Amino acid sequence: MKITQLLLLLWCLLSVSSLRSGGTIDLWQTALVLTDSTNQLTLRDVRTLPDTAFTIPGPTTRPLSNLHNTWVRFSLPIQATDTTFLYLNSRADTAIIWRGASLIGLTGANVSYSGRREVDESQGLCLPPSSKTHHLKLVRGSNSFKSHTVVDFELLLFNDRISYQEYLISLRKKRTPNDNTQRAFLLLVVVLLGMIGISFAILRDAAFGWYAVYVASIFLYYFLRRSHLFEDQVLFIRAGIKLAFEPVWIPVIVMTYSRFVRSYLGLTNSTNDSALWRLLRLIEHASLVIIALTFLLLFTSGLYWANTLGIVTRFCLMGLGVYAIILLLRRHDRFSRIISLGVGLLILGISLILFNDTLRYICHLDIEPGYLSFFQYAVLGELMIYWIGLLYRWYDFRIANNAKISELETLREQIRMQEEAASNAWLNISTARKKYRWARTRVQGFVAERELTRCLLTEGLEERIPLRLGELEA
Repeated sequence: MKITQLLLLLWCLLSVSSLRSGGTIDLWQTALVLTDSTNQLTLRDVRTLPDTAFTIPGPTTRPLSNLHNTWVRFSLPIQATDTTFLYLNSRADTAIIWRGASLIGLTGANVSYSGRREVDESQGLCLPPSSKTHHLKLVRGSNSFKSHTVVDFELLLFNDRISYQEYLISLRKKRTPNDNTQRAFLLLVVVLLGMIGISFAILRDAAFGWYAVYVASIFLYYFLRRSHLFEDQVLFIRAGIKLAFEPVWIPVIVMTYSRFVRSYLGLTNSTNDSALWRLLRLIEHASLVIIALTFLLLFTSGLYWANTLGIVTRFCLMGLGVYAIILLLRRHDRFSRIISLGVGLLILGISLILFNDTLRYICHLDIEPGYLSFFQYAVLGELMIYWIGLLYRWYDFRIANNAKISELETLREQIRMQEEAASNAWLNISTARKKYRWARTRVQGFVAERELTRCLLTEGLEERIPLRLGELEA
């Protein structure tokens, strides 16, 4: 224990020299971390725990639990200045800071500290000198498949405003490529939505209409999740709304997707494909139930259990997606194969996210390309496949309709020719009292007898017609 105290004193002395020279101190290097597996620990419980109950984080990996609260214990070095800027970048949905037993900072996804003197940056906090131990509680309430997320957790201390502002500028420059890529992703979805809307207005096809609703639901989901990209241009969205929106909106996306698939494949009732139709109807009804349960959990148990339900829902959807692919491939038609390809892309994207997270957590290896996630690449691929599939479906239906119209015209021509041939093959004579009809091959001639005309037929037969011969010729 004495050795630990001596090392801590040595670190504080080094910190003073670096602070006086305008340097930056990474408090994470001396912080202690505790994962609360019960999510029930309070500040009083944590303060009574010895340092041995905490773990020392590694110098390179900084994993944070997505399922449990994370507590960080740290102390400020002995400072010669009156103002110190503390920067926190935790990717947590809620961060709470205490000095001793006093609350000095509280954050949502957008940090708002009670002790901040002015708004420099959402993660910035001015701290007066203090020798008391600080505790930081990090809570993640957003949807995630992952048990851990490896992020560049930063808990930095700046001695002067200039170095603090310079660091914020460098952070903005680092975020610029990622932010521009996310904006480009949203722009692509908007362009695609515009083309689909125009197509639906022209063609009035229900499949285009449901696809437009599906794409609009995806855009709204990512727009709210990435609303921080537009906080200077559009209405500011509070963190609590965004966190509650995610678990509620995912079942809505699933419902619109199911309706689009039914419309695209023409599954109006169970007679077309009873197994696939029942599966899609089950998904739609289950989505309604999940939405109701999510609202109930949000109002009764909070974000944690609502998002836990969201995680379970996503894993269930992966299993149902695999079963849907099997049913689609059994239909042996082109349109079903197109839908199965889109579903397969989404499952592949989710699987790659889980695999990449495992590599990052265990092997410190990140295979995710660019600034988009694997699932965003999968979404873009799926949307383009369905857009091309809709155009192909419309073209195929147009060819089929043209073929049917051509067949109908051919049938009408055949009927006309048959009627014409029939009229030429029979001799029809009508009088006021009677109609006479004989095959022309049976008629051998006509003989005039004053007011009558005799029609000579084969086999020695004849028929008297009460018309003059001149009237017959007319």
